[in-house]
Amino acid sequence: MSKDQARALAKVNQKAKKSLSDSKSDLDKFRQDSEQFTTVSERLRQIEQEKQARQTGTTLNEDVTDSTGDSVGNVAGTGPNGEWLEADTEKLLDEIRKKRGARKTDSKEQIGLLKQLMTKKTTNDRKKVEIYMFIISYSFDDAGASQRVMRRARWNESIRNISTLLKLLESDPSFVNSDISEDITKAVVLNNLASFIYKVDGEYRKALQVVDINSKEYVERLGEEHVLVDVVRAVQEYFDKAGDKALAARMAMIRVEHIYYKLDASSATIAAANTNAASNNTKEDEEEEVVSNEPEATGEGEEENINISSTKKRELSKFIFAADTTPLIDQLCKRLYRDGTDRIRTRALLCHVYHHALNDRYYPARDMLLMSHIQDNVYRMEIGIQVLYNRTLAQIGLAAFRKGLIAESHASLAELCSAGRVRELLAQGLPRNNAGDTSDNHNAAMMEQERLAEVQLPYHMYINTELIETVHLISAMLLEVPNMAAHPFDIKQKVISRSFHSLVKYFSGHIFTGPPETNKDYIISASKALSRGEWSKCYHLLLDLPIWTQISAPFTLEGVKSVLKLKIQEEGLRTFIFTYKNQYQSLSLTQLSTIFELPLNRVTSIISRMIMNEELHGTLDQPSNSVVMRGEESSRLQYLAGQYAEKMNQLVDNNERIMDQSTGGYRKEEGREERGWRGREEREGGYRGRGGYQGRGGYQGQGDRGNYQGGARGRGGYNQGGRRTFNNNNNNNNNNQGQQQQQNNNSGVYY
Repeated sequence: MSKDQARALAKVNQKAKKSLSDSKSDLDKFRQDSEQFTTVSERLRQIEQEKQARQTGTTLNEDVTDSTGDSVGNVAGTGPNGEWLEADTEKLLDEIRKKRGARKTDSKEQIGLLKQLMTKKTTNDRKKVEIYMFIISYSFDDAGASQRVMRRARWNESIRNISTLLKLLESDPSFVNSDISEDITKAVVLNNLASFIYKVDGEYRKALQVVDINSKEYVERLGEEHVLVDVVRAVQEYFDKAGDKALAARMAMIRVEHIYYKLDASSATIAAANTNAASNNTKEDEEEEVVSNEPEATGEGEEENINISSTKKRELSKFIFAADTTPLIDQLCKRLYRDGTDRIRTRALLCHVYHHALNDRYYPARDMLLMSHIQDNVYRMEIGIQVLYNRTLAQIGLAAFRKGLIAESHASLAELCSAGRVRELLAQGLPRNNAGDTSDNHNAAMMEQERLAEVQLPYHMYINTELIETVHLISAMLLEVPNMAAHPFDIKQKVISRSFHSLVKYFSGHIFTGPPETNKDYIISASKALSRGEWSKCYHLLLDLPIWTQISAPFTLEGVKSVLKLKIQEEGLRTFIFTYKNQYQSLSLTQLSTIFELPLNRVTSIISRMIMNEELHGTLDQPSNSVVMRGEESSRLQYLAGQYAEKMNQLVDNNERIMDQSTGGYRKEEGREERGWRGREEREGGYRGRGGYQGRGGYQGQGDRGNYQGGARGRGGYNQGGRRTFNNNNNNNNNNQGQQQQQNNNSGVYY
């Protein structure tokens, strides 16, 4: 055994002997009668509590464990016969205040002492307010130190404590306009109450992130949301009475964040279910009240079952899930626009737009977002607002698709789907990182992943990413296929969707294409059918997509499919005309109406728009009810020949430009036509048909400057006498050379 191990063993033996000596009498009793003796663990806990009580100047006579596992003792005072005095309360609160945050402070034990203070007669309402604030604070300290997420029982107890604290504050109106004590002022109470709400809401969100989404506990935790929102509403009303508009706006923002992602139809369904249950479960309510009054013994660490009567649940859910949440959202958001900070106003606006788009009100959502100009500087804002902005864009795109606005839907969803990181942008997943990489880029990626983990959304707030990607590809197909048919040979055509182009190119390279299996396979097969004008096959391929079951209940599936069918028919007509216009001299509008199952006036409108936009060279012949093609479109061979001629002209132009830079101009030789720069015949003897550069006697030579910025500098001119004499320092012949150069320039001859 090494020296360190021997030293550690000696310390353990000393501690064991000391513990045995302190409990020697108890051990003897336990050996005599073990059945009627308390367990060793309970006795040791009593010893620790007595030791802690002696340090605070109190004694604990008995040990009781409440529903959350906190040890609650019977606190004795320092008065006659152990009576509790008001000075004892002050002393104990002062000790608890000093010990909070210390390294070896037991939060559960401190909460137990505070709970016992609530039972003392000398504790008035003002002291109870202070005690409840300590209890709630220690509850969060215990949750943060022991585990990642607050236990469900502790969370429920915190909710009840906040409600009780709020009732105490509301019971005495003087609390609103006065301080509680010297240490607990009005501002401290209000700020602490707001911070408690923020912590409870944050713990609730973290719990939903940690709990398994397929478990029963996740559904039960979702059912507790109405309790939280009801407490937030009550706190907001109290802040209104206190005259603190800023804190009231913060509470209103929390309410909006718990409502904005819910459909009006879902709220109406819940309200209707509550109404039906209210008329049928009166007897059940009475039985639940009797059961809830019976005490239940729960041990430490066990989860507490909250017995809330169904009547109370229906009252809360009626308020939270009204038949129409739109008026409530409008009321709260208008208040936030008036009283909130810049950050709160931005979040409120995005939530308001999201709720409009979710409930199929596309035009109000679009107008509000465009008028706000948030998209101009959203990249500078915090990551939580950026995630909310991405979610809002996704909902606006889906709402536009349901309305049949294909171009608007594609414009909204292209920003999310072009990068291929839809789940990350919507805070519904984290990026993958190489665990073995230790480079700086990997460390930066890990830091970014930690930031994203803080804003991840619970599962019930997710937007189906598969639905977003499918809608984006369908919109891109309806826009890109007619564009590709209109410019079959133009390599410089405007690309509407690069992701769709790359997808088509990828599938076109396959030697063998099997039956479609994934959503992308179905959409590519549908695009091939649409490019041939087979709109019916395209439509039925899209109907086979499994994603249509993800369309929300209030939007009838048949309505969405009818809008999609109409768009496929219209784009199929345009693609057919673009593809086969060279094979026809005229097309019957009646026949086109029959093939594509569109009204005759609709076919006429589509073709007229194509002619007006110069997409189709033709005219409408009303007597024959047909469209007559005008002019012939170039074939592929003619198009390639034109491209070849254009490239050759560009090559010649580049060669002439290089020659101009090397010789200083173009020379007119005998028997050859003077071409000049870019083959223009009007140029004479130099650049732009002037004697020298811009008709001046030499390079920027004006008047007496007959050389390269000549004159007094004594340079012999540029290209003087058929050869370059740049920087010729012949001072004697300088003036003569300048005059000769000026005469040559005036005569239009460039040597």
